[in-house]
Amino acid sequence: MEFRTLIQTSKSDYSISHTGSTMLLGSCFAQHIANKLRQHKFNVATPFGVLYNPLSIANSLYFLLNKTQLTDKDIFLQHDVWKSYAFHSAYNNTSAQGLLHTLQEEINQSHTFLQQCNTLIITLGTAYVYYLNETNQVVANCHKTDAKAFTRKRVSLNEIVHTYTHLLTTLKAFNPSLQVICTVSPIRHWKDGAHSNQLSKSILLLAIESLQEQFDFLNYFPAYELVLDDLRDYRFYEQDMLHPNTTAIDYVWQHFSNTYFSEETKEINSKVYALTKNEIHKPISPESERYKEFMEQHAKKVHALRTQYPFLKL
Repeated sequence: MEFRTLIQTSKSDYSISHTGSTMLLGSCFAQHIANKLRQHKFNVATPFGVLYNPLSIANSLYFLLNKTQLTDKDIFLQHDVWKSYAFHSAYNNTSAQGLLHTLQEEINQSHTFLQQCNTLIITLGTAYVYYLNETNQVVANCHKTDAKAFTRKRVSLNEIVHTYTHLLTTLKAFNPSLQVICTVSPIRHWKDGAHSNQLSKSILLLAIESLQEQFDFLNYFPAYELVLDDLRDYRFYEQDMLHPNTTAIDYVWQHFSNTYFSEETKEINSKVYALTKNEIHKPISPESERYKEFMEQHAKKVHALRTQYPFLKL
């Protein structure tokens, strides 16, 4: 007997490989997948940091598409630190010009990356959006600014579909070979309330389905269902009971691998991961002959793998 409702993910006609490149935007779950890809030496970019709502993600992509030139109006000073409402709080600087330089470099480099990359993964977290009252602009991150400075709204299914119909059309014209994978984050936004969170996730799921009917290069990967319907147990969550833990992320990664990786890519991943574990190995005695021999063997393995797969960035 099966005591779980197992979800069977099928092999995609589209494959992700080490010879290509992948950009990921969206919630912190997108960052988890990005970290897994980096561990296995895929070419990855994650501009803007964590983004939660579909409008902020769309705005970020338009920044890259248009290679937007930032000005002083795009940043603000908070507690002696400069930040931007278009970027995650990880992007900050005590110098206004220093921050603008960092953000502009990110946009310029990501513009080029997006133009050449093979895969764009978008992870939608919530349908709730915060608008800055002063400008009525959507913010990607509130940076713990007083809530009175914002108006919070739940965007409609039609608004998301309309926004992404134009966005996906523009993306395909910008990069004709681009394939897009959409996921919905399994992380529950508990501050919205249980019912409102469910409504929010439902809007996102329906929006993706509607867009799939229009665009044959848009794929859906069921990360949300794998955690909420397959694992479906608090032992797969962090202590806050909202964020999937390492076991859950590894499980989703396994399904992601089976869906988008060829057998050759899986074999490369296995070899690369073995080297990655060696790299994070902490020796008891770095000066010992035994550790020196270990490092020599590791160097030989790296050289052999690089010779076999010269496209790997080891």
